[in-house]
Amino acid sequence: MSNSASTPDKITVTGEGKFSTGIEGPSAAVAGFTLGQNFPNPVVSATAIPFELHRAGKVTLRVENMIGQTLALLVDEDRATGSYSASWDASATPAGMYRFVLSVNGIQASGRMLVVR
Repeated sequence: MSNSASTPDKITVTGEGKFSTGIEGPSAAVAGFTLGQNFPNPVVSATAIPFELHRAGKVTLRVENMIGQTLALLVDEDRATGSYSASWDASATPAGMYRFVLSVNGIQASGRMLVVR
């Protein structure tokens, strides 16, 4: 994989396997869902994080700082197959780099976003 400065718009995996997301860097094993890049990025006040479930399941979506502390739990419930978007209000969050982590049935994928002031 090249070290391009561009970031993919979304990651889709329909089976199990390892791949490099281009967002996170290290390989991750994901199955049955699509995690999109937040928009807008960089974030000034609020952002939306899109995701799609190819099968129903237990879903959590959280925002973390870069040392893994959870700042916000945006979704924590069973969801049906479909397309979703969760909003995060970052207006009181200091400038810096943050992660959003999507877990579906215990399998995780994540992306990064930049908060600016």
